[in-house]
Amino acid sequence: MFSRSSLSFFAALFLVASETFLSIGIQATQIQFVNKANDETLRANLNKNIRELCGLVGAESVSASNKEGVEDARRIVEEKLTALRFDSIQTFDLEKYHPKAHSVMVGKKVINKPTFADFDETLIPTVLFYNHYDTQPADGLWMESEAFPKSFEECVAVDKETGNITKIKGRGASDNKGNLWAVLSAIEAYMAKKGNKPVRVIVLVEGQEEIGSPGLDVWMKKYAKQYIGNVDAAFSADGSTGDWNKNGVLTLGLRGGVDLEITVQNGAEVDLHSGSYGGAILNPIHALSALMASFHDPQTGRILVDGYYEDIYDFSKDEIDRMKRDFPSNKEFRKTASGGALFGETNVSVAEQVGVRPTIEFVGVYGGYVGEGIKTVLPNYASAKIVSRLAPGQSPQKSLRLLKKHVRKTALRVSPGAYVSTVDSGFSNEPFRGQIDSVSNRVARKVLTETYDGVEPKVVYEGGSIPVMRMIQKYVAIEPGLMAFSTKDNMYTLRMSFIPSTSSKRRRDRMCAC
Repeated sequence: MFSRSSLSFFAALFLVASETFLSIGIQATQIQFVNKANDETLRANLNKNIRELCGLVGAESVSASNKEGVEDARRIVEEKLTALRFDSIQTFDLEKYHPKAHSVMVGKKVINKPTFADFDETLIPTVLFYNHYDTQPADGLWMESEAFPKSFEECVAVDKETGNITKIKGRGASDNKGNLWAVLSAIEAYMAKKGNKPVRVIVLVEGQEEIGSPGLDVWMKKYAKQYIGNVDAAFSADGSTGDWNKNGVLTLGLRGGVDLEITVQNGAEVDLHSGSYGGAILNPIHALSALMASFHDPQTGRILVDGYYEDIYDFSKDEIDRMKRDFPSNKEFRKTASGGALFGETNVSVAEQVGVRPTIEFVGVYGGYVGEGIKTVLPNYASAKIVSRLAPGQSPQKSLRLLKKHVRKTALRVSPGAYVSTVDSGFSNEPFRGQIDSVSNRVARKVLTETYDGVEPKVVYEGGSIPVMRMIQKYVAIEPGLMAFSTKDNMYTLRMSFIPSTSSKRRRDRMCAC
């Protein structure tokens, strides 16, 4: 997978440079260009690139809790950009925009710049690549040496018979350090071919995507045009591949999101005895349960928050048919969810439910005694955490207001004696809806089709969020495309791997978490 992804990013660079220069006209005829779009350099450097990637995978860059580890990963990326002799590398601290923020880094380089004096540099096409180097927490599923391997031997799995590296293991190896290093490897390979057409590369890399990219929207609004504007194509290398490496994926949509925590208290300073006070003192868990039940219609699955659907983009029948056509069957989808039961809006396909419809999910509930056995306690408080995924067209700010209004109104009805409060952590990002005929997606479609030996990429609408996609759309004024190669499963109970390959023609029998 590593060579395949690097080759694809290499081809994207070549294709943007080639097609842009074809339209330039007379100045382009002054330069003798040679088609060097092959993977010889990538193949020769495969082991070196994997060793470098393992160094990045070993950095404990958990953006939710390890600021030092995130900075370690940033330094590794900066050192690679320096080794590639980028023309400029700038790091911007985002903490002044949000207390939980880390930083964003912008690297720029003109590759194979023409040397004759009268050449107009503004004619050189510009390609923007986005990546992130932070990870989710290990969540106790890993031993520390497995989550962030400190040696090459811990980082890779090797076939005993052939001696070939089969997997790169570690938290974030797939999302998104492997994709990041594939882009940098592709740039390095493109630089090695002196006959390749000139191209300007901008690399936008952050260390906080896994916590919602706090502060980045403010920075992008202020500085995007200054530091990353005027691009001809833009790609996110954050995302997943298709059916276990059988095809590529064009992701045309991502949901946005907001969060909310609801806390119900009964006014008591401490937990009470359920025998002495049960039945006479309000139980916060009862009140919270009634509040939680008020968000959905149990028969239809629809969200019951007033106004929650009113701004949703109305997809055409053709668009819905396309997303259903390229979506797995219900049986196959349940397999990816480790057998989880289906539930959602009636008369709405699963493809729509997870891609272009809003959700309100309770992601954590706590209160009272949760240890082993029983304790006869009447709790003095109970809390629930909500993450709401937003469909294209919805505003995070308005959606959060509607959620809070629903809690206030419903609390007065179902538990008038309770003290109910809400707080959000700042997780807030806009949904993204791309254009299938954009320059970036036309390039991605062509590259992915060639990379997967003539198999057309599937068109999907992902349920997750990549906040920067909408930011690029808004502030850079270009339609970005997603072209990524992470392993397909997104279950937090599974470990992450990135699978190398020796050429675009050789396929693995399967991709798996390891």
